[in-house]
This record gives sequence, C-alpha cells and structure tokens, in this order.
Amino acid sequence: MNNYTISLSDSLNDFIKQAIAEGGYVDENEYITELLRNHRLKRLPKKLSDIEKLQLFNRKAERLEQYQLWKYIENNQSTYKVSGGTISNNLPDDELIEAPLITLRLFMQDKDHISIKNISNIYDSNPQIAKELKDAFVESRNNFNDFLKKESLFSIESIIGINEREHHHTTHYTNNEILEALLYAEIAHFTQMEDYQKLYSNPFNKSFNFIQIMVIIKNFKSFILIVKKINQQAIPYMKP
Repeated sequence: MNNYTISLSDSLNDFIKQAIAEGGYVDENEYITELLRNHRLKRLPKKLSDIEKLQLFNRKAERLEQYQLWKYIENNQSTYKVSGGTISNNLPDDELIEAPLITLRLFMQDKDHISIKNISNIYDSNPQIAKELKDAFVESRNNFNDFLKKESLFSIESIIGINEREHHHTTHYTNNEILEALLYAEIAHFTQMEDYQKLYSNPFNKSFNFIQIMVIIKNFKSFILIVKKINQQAIPYMKP
C-alpha cells in the first residue's frame, strides 16, 4: 500500500478522523489511499452477508488486540496522587487511549455493520447458528450490558437551592456514561460536552475517570474477544 503525507486543517482533520472511524479503516493512510483510488470522498455503502459481518467483526477484534495500550496496562498499575494541590499520575498518554476507543466505537454505533446491535440481530434471526452459540452470545452481551449499567465509583456532590433551603444532591455516573462522555465529547463527536465537562474538566476528575476508563475498556475488549470466539464457531455452519 502506498503512503501519502498531507497537511490537514483542523476541520478537515476532524472530518477524516470521523470518516476513518465510521468506515472501519485501520488508519489515515488506508483511508486516503482508498480515497485516491476511488476518486471520491467516501466509499459507497456495501451490503454484507451475515458471514461477512461476522468476519469483519473478527478482523476488527484482531485489530483491537494490537494496540499498545494493552501492553501499557499490563506493565503499569494506573495510579494518581494528590499532594499540596498537585496531582501526579502514571496514566497513559491520550493517544494510547484514543486508538482502541475509536475501534471500540465501531461496535457501539448501530449504523455500523459490526455494531453489537447488528450482530445481535444476526444471532437472533439466523437459523443456521446453533442454539448453544446463540445462548452464549446473549449471555455475554447481557453480562457486558450489566457492567455498563453499573454505577462507577465516581459521583458529583451539588447543592440545590429550593424555597430558600439548600438541598444536597449526589449524581452517580454509570460506566457507560463515563465511556460515552469521553467518546462522544472528545474523540468521535461533540454531542455530550456537558457531561464531559463534569467528568473530565478538572485534573482530579480526569485522573480518576481515566483510571475508570482503563477498567471499562478492558472489560469491553474482553467482551469483544468472547464474541469473536463465538463467531469463529458459528461461521463454519453458515451458508455464504
């Protein structure tokens, strides 16, 4: 594959970053190479068979395993310290976190061929897939959904004035809310800026929630790899 180096404006860079995520491209070079080959801004949507969707899911799962973040997590215990108003931590760089999150986003967006919703539809409706594999998929999906719905350790205390009286209120955030606030306000889109400001705006909150993000994406990765194994067992019994 040829490599192309170009200088991008901020707006164009954001557009290409989104196109890479939506199209399932490995990186900017792959997207630009495809762009130049086809002489168009985006590839036309392609209708995929159930087998092709499961195969594409597995390829992206394999890609997910290759990111450097996992080595960093394996070799470093994420910590942070507060001393004299100063916060120190050994969290990974933002780029190490963003790379797997962009791939994980492909499994979250309903319009993508390999979204969990679309893969669920395959297991729900394809009669060629054995019942035990369907049950295994549903169990793993439900377990992961339960994890996402679980309240994280992070909460925000606020004081609300009602009828000249102060009421203390605690807002708890689920694992899914912490994940989506980072993903949809900083990395892929800008639709959840309010939640992002609450969760990541100051250094203390950011350090705390980035440690939680490590836990969330590790669980997300484990779930994706479980589905990959189930897909590998299902594909041989499916007709092209």
